[in-house]
Amino acid sequence: MKLFAISILSIVLAVGFFLIPSRGSSPRPQEKKSSFDNIKVMNDLSDGEVMTAMRQWQDDLGTNCSFCHAGADFPSEDNPKKQTARVMYKMLKQINKDFLDGKASCATCHNGATKPAPVQ
Repeated sequence: MKLFAISILSIVLAVGFFLIPSRGSSPRPQEKKSSFDNIKVMNDLSDGEVMTAMRQWQDDLGTNCSFCHAGADFPSEDNPKKQTARVMYKMLKQINKDFLDGKASCATCHNGATKPAPVQ
């Protein structure tokens, strides 16, 4: 009887070990560092880092803020190019992570133009 109780206890502990996640194993929700409204893809960046990225995009594409934003209403979703910029940001992050070790920028393809030149 004692061996049976120990066996049951061992099974319960083993099952609990594999089924109950430890506190450190669950991913924590990403904390928002930026205080800007409507940040969706750069929410892990500080305000200064967001502004630096935006200025770099302006230079890389030869544009200004209103190319992606609805005038001075920066949180607005009225300009569809804002969503395109989000998709491009995610793509650039993935390219830098998987292939170019952080060396790619918007200028890599855009070279100061809003549309990249076709690949020859």
